[in-house]
Amino acid sequence: MNLTALVWFACFVGLSLASLRRPIYASLANSMVFFASPAFWWFGGGMLRSMTLRWSLVSACVMIIANVIHWNSRRESTDASKRLLFLFGAIAINAFFVNAMLADYPPESSKVFDILWKGCLASALLLFSIRTEQDVELFLFSIVLGCGFVGYEVVFAGQGSIERGRLEGFSFPGAQGANGGSAVLSLGLPLAGYFIISMRNQFYAIASLLCAPLILETILRCNSRGAYLGLIAAGITILALARGAARKRAIILCTLGVVAVLTMAQNDAIWERFNSIFASEEERDGSASERLLYWKAALHMIGDYPLGSGGEAAFTSPRGVEYIRHFRPEFRSVHNGPLDIAAGWGIQGLLLLLTAIASSTWLAVRTAFHYSHAGDSNRALLGVVLLAVVVDQFVCAFFTSVLDGEWFLWLAVCCTAFAGIAMDPSNLEEELETPAEKGIP
Repeated sequence: MNLTALVWFACFVGLSLASLRRPIYASLANSMVFFASPAFWWFGGGMLRSMTLRWSLVSACVMIIANVIHWNSRRESTDASKRLLFLFGAIAINAFFVNAMLADYPPESSKVFDILWKGCLASALLLFSIRTEQDVELFLFSIVLGCGFVGYEVVFAGQGSIERGRLEGFSFPGAQGANGGSAVLSLGLPLAGYFIISMRNQFYAIASLLCAPLILETILRCNSRGAYLGLIAAGITILALARGAARKRAIILCTLGVVAVLTMAQNDAIWERFNSIFASEEERDGSASERLLYWKAALHMIGDYPLGSGGEAAFTSPRGVEYIRHFRPEFRSVHNGPLDIAAGWGIQGLLLLLTAIASSTWLAVRTAFHYSHAGDSNRALLGVVLLAVVVDQFVCAFFTSVLDGEWFLWLAVCCTAFAGIAMDPSNLEEELETPAEKGIP
């Protein structure tokens, strides 16, 4: 076993054992499998693969065991958490029936369904695992570390390869290549920014400061228009909604971020691709023009089959190919998350997913305003950053088919847990205590 594999296995076992005392560590092990699955990275060959190829299943079992052991100490379920669990179940059940009864190409649809229902289960277990605000931040920090690991492997270990001017050759469950990979990686930058701005935990801040350049460099190598626009949207969201001292730090950090981009983006191809976002119809490149054709074809397909045609039916199914045969007669991605979900799992599937994400995000925003009025700018900033990450991911999802990615469900869970913990009666009582009652002179 190589050294990286040994470290990976030791971390996985350590987190699994630690989850017997604190369930959130089981969710960190699951996050580690997502970002560094032995099935997708070079170090996974040999002993790790000989042990099992289903590390996600192992991590799910650890999450179940940890939550069963600590079931009596879980947070009391709020109406919001019950609603989110119901929506997770409805998303999985809807996909089951579409996959079983309406899928035009079952082999591909079954693969996508398998990832989707497992993501719903893991996210439900994550909701049970989060017991405190520290758990929320610890899980978000694990995302930063996961993205940082990928950045390290790409920048220093030479993973991936440059094809047609873009980084390819790396994958996550439900996201592959430059577009999908950069969408996942763009999770890390706003979250790293939060830990650096808030400075609530110095270790988190220092580690995030080290990870951020690696993440940014990898995103630049991916050269994805969706990721660029998503990060811009996230930055605007943070600047617009952050308040007090946090806003001043946000302005400084965004300024440094712009300087970092200008310094690191030395490849002319990066600027050419970015400028093509705003090009006129006559100047638009072939990739962008063809993408509009895919979107129109997907809308036509959804109109004909509104209940769905199975996972990735647009356009990795015989039925889907018929809608693009006049310009690209082969299996292709629709490169648009909402259209991908609606064509695959039906309009009802899209509505269920959007309801789960939007309702949870609104709770986080409302909680951020609550903390802002209470004068707690750091906690308010966490709610704002959660919103910014959701905005970032939705923008990315309009340019690549990743809206059904497990990390969207993670964000919904974190938003719901953040709001639920803030509104817990014991926390509210603590906020209402006077300085003298808290023992502060």
